[in-house]
Amino acid sequence: MVFFIRSSRKARIDYQTGDGRASERIIWPLALSFLERSHMVIAWCELRSDFRCFRVDRMQSWAEIPERIGRSRMALLSEWRKRENIPE
Repeated sequence: MVFFIRSSRKARIDYQTGDGRASERIIWPLALSFLERSHMVIAWCELRSDFRCFRVDRMQSWAEIPERIGRSRMALLSEWRKRENIPE
């Protein structure tokens, strides 16, 4: 998964939401985060036109799309950090 994030390519995921619904998303993966109980992919979600965190254990599938993400991955990650008040 780290390789896919570094490639700056979009990904199509089949995801199970917190309430158990199935959802297909096109995401721009930015980073992988390790929390106490789960691993998260920080990404820009095309469906929501916003940053989202996706739990890895809820991903049913992950397929890299040849299309590159729309902006610099580092610029997007910096924007996400500012929004979340996380120092760089």
